[in-house]
Amino acid sequence: MPGAGLGALPLPKVLEATADTERVQRYVKNLLGTLATDKVKGRALLEQHLGRIVMTPKSEGPDRIYRATGAFDVGSVLSKSSCGGRI
Repeated sequence: MPGAGLGALPLPKVLEATADTERVQRYVKNLLGTLATDKVKGRALLEQHLGRIVMTPKSEGPDRIYRATGAFDVGSVLSKSSCGGRI
């Protein structure tokens, strides 16, 4: 339509994505429990959520420590009801 301008186009629906904090907290708690009781299963669960982790050496006094940086993807946590870990 000539002269209709942008007002004539339908606007896309905007969905607000908010993390369900309680669900993520429960998942992490279950994940930590699984890591404590079943290392193989816990590592497999971590692989689903972790990308590349960079370990940077830091010197603090006589101790040598490392700082881990990376990301934990919670997208799949919000689309599933359980991590399969201990309840």
